[in-house]
Amino acid sequence: MTAPSLELEAYTNLKVKIASNEDIRKEAATFSEDYDSVSKVIPANEQGLRKALVELALGDYEQAEGILTEESSTEAKVFLAQVQLAKGDVRGAKASLAEAIKGLGDAQSALLVEVALTASSLKDHDSLKAALDGAKEGDNGYVLIKALSDELSGDVQSAIDGLMEASEVEGAYQGQALFHLAKLQDRWGDDELALETYEKINSLGYGFEESFVNAGIILEDKGEYAKALAYYEKALKINPGNRRVALYHADAEACLDMFYDERQQRQDVKTFEILNIPISDFELSVRSRNCLSKMNIFTLKDLITKTEQELLSYKNFGETSLKEIRAMLAKKGLHLGMTRVEEQPLADRIKMNAQLYSEEREYSLDELDTSIEDLDLSYRTKSALHKMGFESLRDITMRTGTDLESNPNFSAACLQELNALLEEKGLSYRPATSSGRPEEATGTALLGNEEESIFEYD
Repeated sequence: MTAPSLELEAYTNLKVKIASNEDIRKEAATFSEDYDSVSKVIPANEQGLRKALVELALGDYEQAEGILTEESSTEAKVFLAQVQLAKGDVRGAKASLAEAIKGLGDAQSALLVEVALTASSLKDHDSLKAALDGAKEGDNGYVLIKALSDELSGDVQSAIDGLMEASEVEGAYQGQALFHLAKLQDRWGDDELALETYEKINSLGYGFEESFVNAGIILEDKGEYAKALAYYEKALKINPGNRRVALYHADAEACLDMFYDERQQRQDVKTFEILNIPISDFELSVRSRNCLSKMNIFTLKDLITKTEQELLSYKNFGETSLKEIRAMLAKKGLHLGMTRVEEQPLADRIKMNAQLYSEEREYSLDELDTSIEDLDLSYRTKSALHKMGFESLRDITMRTGTDLESNPNFSAACLQELNALLEEKGLSYRPATSSGRPEEATGTALLGNEEESIFEYD
């Protein structure tokens, strides 16, 4: 049995995916626990480094440092610097990286990338220059190293251009390129672009503690507390002992509770107004209107406490009238036979939960109550919908396409994106669909080569 030579590109992928991929984390943990048996098929000169890299990826810095201190290779010194940096030992990290630079020689591109990433974090100009001097145009990591060098030297635009180019290439360095791009956008105050990049990092399965924290802070500033909490929880999963993130999490949780209290009050007012709409405000047949009047049903509140059987049992009230009543209530998110007003809170009783229909598909109650935050839309479109007072998918289907087109907060790009979402879900605006037609959505598989792994051996 033989084992392939250690591929540092595979390790780079491992580092940025292990935090958010439970399967990869379990595989790494198994590798660490069964290392005594696994090491028998790993070249002797790579055994310590492989073990240390897995411990570093798992966040066991003490274990990784102990192993790397005993190793003499250039690779070991680079990763020892990363461990020391993670532990807050900046002076030790700089010394270890300086030692590594002496032995770079004709280092492989992947190692030069690790040097550049470490030097960038340390703001070590000399080490980053050494990595750039050793890199060759055309190598996988060259664009990323050049971008990191531009950033450290103050050429922000060149850095952004380079990071954007590197982030479009699937592979080992995509996650790191996205992470540094998001940090740069964030640092220069472009919150919207930074957030989109942070969300892309998350969607592609890359795990950076700092990325999750930064995304959470931006979302919290925008009042999206539930999403901010989710990002803080991801960061705490990587580093449960981070007190700063724990405080952010507690603050966002408190704000979310306050937000839901205010939202509950708004919903109560909205529901009260809906329930007290007179039946006379609706276009009903004379027979239906007369029957309801004789049954002392004058408002929607009166009507929804009646069951279908109660209505049908009344003289002259037939199936045609029942269908008419159902359709009328559906437009307001109500249905017959709802619980009496006094028996449960307004927001629970009236949840805008009637069945709405399109030509192609009947939509369930829960699906229509999907919040704007949970829809597969860009941040810009979600923000525009929030500014218009929309809170759920149901709110969108209750408006016309013209309503959206005429709103200054809603751009043509946002409208096109929303059209595509509704078409995918078999829904439409009310009463008429906007003239805009969605383009066919295209997806890209942006994950790196999953076949590469530092765990593989024959």
